[in-house]
Amino acid sequence: MKAAVALPAPDGLTEALMGKAIYELGKLGTIEEGPVGGAIEVFTIPEAMKPPGAPKELPFLRFVASLIPYVVPRA
Repeated sequence: MKAAVALPAPDGLTEALMGKAIYELGKLGTIEEGPVGGAIEVFTIPEAMKPPGAPKELPFLRFVASLIPYVVPRA
């Protein structure tokens, strides 16, 4: 399954922001390795798709990865 997280990136793509994206994606499942290297794709979010109320000058990045979802037994 594919999953994505969008995060504010006031300083652009930094090591700290990448770490936060990995952490957030990791909450959803195990990140799969990509067929040609990198397992996480990064895209800029256009103005029209920014979260409501977000400042116009604040850039956002979208991190997309293939995940193996965690399976939780039903009670």
